[in-house]
Amino acid sequence: MKGDNGYIYGNDGQAALETCSPEGLEIKGKVKVDGKGPSWAQPVVVGGRLYLRYDRNSTVSM
Repeated sequence: MKGDNGYIYGNDGQAALETCSPEGLEIKGKVKVDGKGPSWAQPVVVGGRLYLRYDRNSTVSM
């Protein structure tokens, strides 16, 4: 999370960048990570890059 932005990552491989304010939640962007079954891996931010893992063969770096 940086400033008012945060990341949402569902167990279906969908991730979003969001901004939260008193007016409500605003989705800034979305991405879908392909994979099989549910994902329980936590998103990780390293060096300003977001890493998402869905299964052993699907990792996304943004």
